Amino acid sequence: MAITPATFNFTIWRRADYPFAIEIADSEDAPLILSGWSAALELWNEQRTRQYGSATLTIADPASGTISGILPRSLTETLPRFVSYDLKLTNPNGLEEYYLNGVITVEEGYTA
Repeated sequence: MAITPATFNFTIWRRADYPFAIEIADSEDAPLILSGWSAALELWNEQRTRQYGSATLTIADPASGTISGILPRSLTETLPRFVSYDLKLTNPNGLEEYYLNGVITVEEGYTA
């Protein structure tokens, strides 16, 4: 059965690191066990004609379904005002599915 990705839009600040954690749950809200899984998160324009970069991700706690990541300053300082993203997980059998997508709004930070 195919997964319908959840949508989550959020805001970050330009010229700042953005560490984050995502907890993945199944349809009954139980943590998805991520032992042996991998994750990828990429940032694109809405038309998917330009990739801006990707997040560095780690399966932080497989038993609780927790993925941690960071959008580093070197990336956030180059992003446009709105960026589309998605999170794709690959299970140990090689099945790839999207679990999350949305739009990131990039606000201006004024302190250099």
